[in-house]
Amino acid sequence: MKLQKIWHAFLYSLHGGRLLFSQRPALQELAAAGLIALLFWWIGARPSDYLIMAAIVLLMLSLEAINTAIEEVVDRVSPEISEMARNAKDLGSFAVFCIQIILTGWVIWVVLR
Repeated sequence: MKLQKIWHAFLYSLHGGRLLFSQRPALQELAAAGLIALLFWWIGARPSDYLIMAAIVLLMLSLEAINTAIEEVVDRVSPEISEMARNAKDLGSFAVFCIQIILTGWVIWVVLR
C-alpha cells in the first residue's frame, strides 16, 4: 500500500473521531472512563486493570461510532418514520448498551475483589 493511502486513511479516521466526539453520548462515555480511571487510582487498581478498562472503552467508542454511522445512514435513506429504521437504530443502541454492561461489570469486579 502506498504511504499516501495510509496517510489519507489516517486523516479519514481523524475526521470520524471529530464527528464522534461532537456527539454527546461519546463525550459522556469518555467522561465516565475518566471517572473510572480516577476510581481505579483511588482503590489502587493494578496496571492490567487499567489496560482492560482502556480496551473496553475503546471497544465501546468504536461501537458508538458504528451506531452513529447507522443513525446517519438511516436518517438519510429513510427520513420518514418507519419501523425498519427504528429497529436499525435500536439495534445499534443495544450494541452500545451491551458493552456498557461489560464495562460496568468490569468496574464492579475490580472494586469488589
